[in-house]
Amino acid sequence: MAMEAAQRIDSGVDMRTFNYDGEDDALRWNMQQTCLPLPCHTQFVESGVKEAKIVASTDRSEEQRTCVAIIRAGTPLGFEGTKAANRKKIVSIIESARARATQHMELHRDQGDEHLARFNQVVCSLSKGHYKLERVEDKKTNVDTIGATCRKQNAAQRVKHQHLIPAVTGLTPHTRATQKRNKADMWMEIRHRQWQLNYQGPVQKGMKERKTFLQRMESIRLIEEQGMTAGDAVAHKSFLIQSEAEF
Repeated sequence: MAMEAAQRIDSGVDMRTFNYDGEDDALRWNMQQTCLPLPCHTQFVESGVKEAKIVASTDRSEEQRTCVAIIRAGTPLGFEGTKAANRKKIVSIIESARARATQHMELHRDQGDEHLARFNQVVCSLSKGHYKLERVEDKKTNVDTIGATCRKQNAAQRVKHQHLIPAVTGLTPHTRATQKRNKADMWMEIRHRQWQLNYQGPVQKGMKERKTFLQRMESIRLIEEQGMTAGDAVAHKSFLIQSEAEF
């Protein structure tokens, strides 16, 4: 039967029409009863895409998502067994929609205006009186209450005091001075400090020795001029340029 139907389709016969007056009416009716109504594997993917589009078209508002969630919550999406699962799933959804529609029709017929008032109340709760409004108001109240309170320092900030960056205070980090760019500047800065202290000492040849010597002289300056303790002066990572070196 399937091979015969395939040959008829190849010859131009439309197996999807509902006209059964021709010579192919028996074959068409048999194919529509057995093969054509079977759902495909992506039967329920399309419905999910449509629901996502509905929510996205309203900027993913909570009101619309709530409505979609309520509709999906009343729809049985499960199925029993493994054979003809999609067919049972479709039947379950159709029966669920019919049961809900029948219930509303009976309530409207028996209760009249009372049911209509309740229906309008639910619609208003989902649109104008949505719970999102209450949460937004709570957030506004919370901001007004604690908005002027500064955030507490974290553990790292409490242990180590946060200083201003060297660029703001006019200091130059020791790590910024490199041999390729600042070897001559380092020599000029050291000679200037030796002249200030009236200190006649040997000239350091390597960049590492010059940087170590400058760190010691900067520690002396911090202790004498700024009254810094010896431990804090040694741990200081930057220096103040006192010569005409550009660094």
